Amino acid sequence: MTKITQTALTMTLYTVFLLTLVSCSNLFSSSENQPFQHDPVSEEFDDAEMPVYTTESYNDNGTLRTYELMLPWNYNKDYNAERYYPLMINVHYSGSLVAGNTERMKDYPCFCLNAAQISDWTYSMIAELVNSYRIDINRIYLSGFSAGGSGSYPFASNLEAAQGLTAAGIVRCAGGSNTALSDSIAGKTSVWYHVGLSDSYDFGYGNGLLSEDPDDDRRISNQAYAYVKNLTSSKGAYEYVKTVTVSGYERTTTSLNMAGVDIFKKSHYAGMGHTGSPAYNDPEVVQWLFNQHLSNRK
Repeated sequence: MTKITQTALTMTLYTVFLLTLVSCSNLFSSSENQPFQHDPVSEEFDDAEMPVYTTESYNDNGTLRTYELMLPWNYNKDYNAERYYPLMINVHYSGSLVAGNTERMKDYPCFCLNAAQISDWTYSMIAELVNSYRIDINRIYLSGFSAGGSGSYPFASNLEAAQGLTAAGIVRCAGGSNTALSDSIAGKTSVWYHVGLSDSYDFGYGNGLLSEDPDDDRRISNQAYAYVKNLTSSKGAYEYVKTVTVSGYERTTTSLNMAGVDIFKKSHYAGMGHTGSPAYNDPEVVQWLFNQHLSNRK
């Protein structure tokens, strides 16, 4: 082989190598590998057709149980016939991030379910809803305040254990117990935990403890954060801190981010007691929740 031929062959192989690198780079940076982002559908909303909660019945082995359900705005429109929607579960009737806010109901159309009880029939009823309506099982969300905040953890764990349905995201406000999700969903379900630094319930229900120290290890919010941070599935996540003012309170949020997704966010509100109002009124919170998708955690 002549020197010229050898040089040409080397250049050809080098070119192929570069093209392969570019191809791989494009593959890994493709939109398919980017975190899910909620993208509102452009549609018209008639205020006269704004959905409301209706009381529905569930047959629990001969016993009729009732619950409240709201369908997404424009759910029954012909052009939405193939569209699937998130399911927003409000644990213990602790308020809703979407229902009752007209603009949010337009920007974040979803099913809203008021779940007053944590019972076996509740999980069966949710499975029935999934089979009866166009619910996106990759976008099941929970929110809860106080007992609903604590209850959101066992609710999510039991829903997966009983029906194989995994919550993609939880907005938890306060609560006096439960620091960990079940092992089967702890690495899949993203959480934004909100609590006031003047809320004694962050140290447990009724024990009278209170410390203004945000780093106090006795805080349930800190224990919940530490649990996720130490998970094997969280290896490689990076931590960052951001302080803003929300509803007149200074909010310091410590976040764990994995591959562009905030998998756990812990927000401490200076001077705030036992309330979830700042979180429920903050548009950033609902935006974060509706960006959660099970594909983000694979």
